[in-house]
Amino acid sequence: MGGATTTGGIDLGAFEVNQDPDAFAAEMLVGSPIQWSERNRAWLLLSYKAATEGFLDPRLSNDRTPAFRRAVQKRGDAFERTYELLSGWMVFRDPPVHTRLREPVRRAFTPRVMETLRESVVAITDELLGAIGDEPTFDFKERFAAPLPALVIADLLGVPRSERDRFQEWSDKLANVVFAVDGSAADPATEASIVAATEEFIDFFGGLIEHRKEHPGEDLISKVVSANDLDALSVLEVVGACTMLLFAGHETTTNLLTNGLRELFGHPDQIGRIRRGEVDTTLADELLRVVGPAKAMVRIATETHVRYDQEVRAGDAVFCVILTANRDPATFPDPTRFDLGRTPNPHLGFGWGSHLCLGGNLARLEGGIAMRRIFERFPDIRPDGEPPAWRGNPLGRSLRALHVQV
Repeated sequence: MGGATTTGGIDLGAFEVNQDPDAFAAEMLVGSPIQWSERNRAWLLLSYKAATEGFLDPRLSNDRTPAFRRAVQKRGDAFERTYELLSGWMVFRDPPVHTRLREPVRRAFTPRVMETLRESVVAITDELLGAIGDEPTFDFKERFAAPLPALVIADLLGVPRSERDRFQEWSDKLANVVFAVDGSAADPATEASIVAATEEFIDFFGGLIEHRKEHPGEDLISKVVSANDLDALSVLEVVGACTMLLFAGHETTTNLLTNGLRELFGHPDQIGRIRRGEVDTTLADELLRVVGPAKAMVRIATETHVRYDQEVRAGDAVFCVILTANRDPATFPDPTRFDLGRTPNPHLGFGWGSHLCLGGNLARLEGGIAMRRIFERFPDIRPDGEPPAWRGNPLGRSLRALHVQV
C-alpha cells in the first residue's frame, strides 16, 4: 500500500490505490481531511465531511470554459464551434449559467419520466442478452455493458432506431473532443477528426431538435424544447445538453456495470439477493459507493482561503475525493462491508450539491434491471480466468475488459 503515499507524496493514480481502495482510504482517513498531492498537483479533500463541503463551496469552481478558451486560442478558429458545443455542457459551468442550462433538462428528467423507460430498459437488456445466445465465453463490457446505456440514452432522446448504433461510437468521439479542448495534445489528424465530429453532432442533434419543435413526442428533446418557451437555451446549447447526456450517461454506466459485475463475483450471497429481487432499488448505490468509476471530481479555487488550517490559494486544483469519502466510517458504518441493501447510503458517486447528477434515477433503473436479468439469463456466469486487474488515473477507475464464462 505504501507505493501510493511514499514516492512523491500521495498519488491517486497509483496501482495500489486502484487494486485496494479500502486500504488506501483507511490510511488516508486517519490523517488531516485535506492533504496536498505533489504528484497530482492538487489539494485532496479526503473525508466525507471535507468532500461534501467542497462540493457545496462557491469558492471552488467547476467552470472549465476559461481553459477551453485557451485551448481554442492555441488551436485556431476551427475549434470555435467545439468550444461553443462544450460551453453548453452544464457540468462545465457554475451558477448562474449552470442553473440556466440545467433547469430545462431537470424538468424533463423527473423520476416519473425515468420510470416510463422501464419497459425500454428491460427490452434492450433482453435483446442484448439474447444476441449473446449460447456463446460459452464473451467480453461482458464489449457485448453488454457498453451498448446498453448507449441504446437507453438513444431511447431517452427519441433517436430513430436506425441511428442508435452510432451512439456508442459517438461517445468515444466525445471523449476525444473533451480531452482535446481540455488541453491534451493532439496530432493534426486527430484535431481534424475532432472538428469533424463536432459538426456531426451539431448537424444530427440540430436536425432532431428542429424536427421535435414541429413534431413533439414523449422523448427528452421534445420535453426540453417544449419547456424552453422563453428561449432560455439556444439550439447549440440544447445540442450541448444532448451530447453531454450521451457522454456522461454512457461512459459512467458502462464502467459501473462492468466494475459491479467484477465485484459481485466475489460476493455470491449478494448475487442471491439480486436473483430474489430484494435489492433492485438500492443495488446501484452500493456499487457506486464501492466500485464507482469516479475516484474524484475536480474544482478550481477562485479565491485564496483556509480549509482545515491549510491555505488554499486562488488557482489551486482541489479534488473532492469520492473514493475515500465513500469509505469514511464516520458516515458509513463498517465501510468495508459490501451490502447491496445498505440504507441509508449517501454516497458521492453522483456528486453533490448543485452538480448532483441528473441521471441518478436512470442509473439506478438500469443497474437494477441489468444485473437481475444477467443472473437470471446466465445463472453460472463467472470470470473467464483470473478477474482482470483494475486500471485508472487520478480521477477514475475501470476495467479494459471483463471476459466471462457462462
